[in-house]
Amino acid sequence: FVIDMNIFRNLQTLIGKNSNNINQIAKKVNSTGIIYREDIEDLKKENDDISKEIIRIQNILSRKYINKFM
Repeated sequence: FVIDMNIFRNLQTLIGKNSNNINQIAKKVNSTGIIYREDIEDLKKENDDISKEIIRIQNILSRKYINKFM
């Protein structure tokens, strides 16, 4: 069973970017008391990207698992 680790590196990058953006927004909100709709939409998009990547990984692993036993 060979796993392409690039998939996991990509996921780690997406999660890191999302975490960074959350921290920046938290700092902004704490200092100004204001959060912008655009910031929230960006976070939603990043979370969607992460979810899609996780589903893609699950599909790849499922296919490898099923093929192994067929």
